[in-house]
Amino acid sequence: KTIEAQGEGYRVTLKPLETKLPEGPETAKAEAALAGLMNRTMVYKADDSLAPESIEDWPALVADVRKAMTALAGGEPEAAKGLEAMTSMFSSMNAEQAASVFLKEDGFLSIPVNAQIDPAKPIVYAETIPSPMGGPPVKSNVTLALEKVDRAAGVANLKWTQALDPESTRATVSQMIEAILARMGPEAAKQPELRARFEKMVFDRTSTCDFAVDLKSGLPTRTTCESRLQVTD
Repeated sequence: KTIEAQGEGYRVTLKPLETKLPEGPETAKAEAALAGLMNRTMVYKADDSLAPESIEDWPALVADVRKAMTALAGGEPEAAKGLEAMTSMFSSMNAEQAASVFLKEDGFLSIPVNAQIDPAKPIVYAETIPSPMGGPPVKSNVTLALEKVDRAAGVANLKWTQALDPESTRATVSQMIEAILARMGPEAAKQPELRARFEKMVFDRTSTCDFAVDLKSGLPTRTTCESRLQVTD
């Protein structure tokens, strides 16, 4: 990463050193198709806590995503149709929404930066975030707690949790479904079961991070995060 001061925040250049997909029967094929995208240098604007705010030249990244998805489909019509729907979802995002999806890990790393926490009182708040499914923003419920301070080691341990608000998520999913069906055009009207299937879907995402924060710099020295997106129909 290269970080440059810009206005009240920063301009960050992120160049991956190595990216690998989980091992599986299609891993080699997927890595070949996605190599350019996975190793792509990305430039983004960040706030004063280094949280990503927007991706520079987002249309160019969408074009690279479409190219990678086309290669991944490998000429299979059904696969191409599904991957094009996914690419369309990305293209409907703006540069700010895209930052939360493509730079999610960098956003996690910025969470404890500049945080001031009372040991006896966790920070609890609601915030609106770009939807992980595309479409309008969704409300989330967040907690940031100070779990331990080891002054001898010069480290504080913090825990962060975030869950999507159910009502807000349902409203966003409904709008996403309408957008998908509209893109399908007349074909959607011929398949009413598609709408019924989409409307039964339930989306839920819960994210947690454990931070070890250096007491002198206020920056995390170790971070372990997990984000689970559950889709049921």
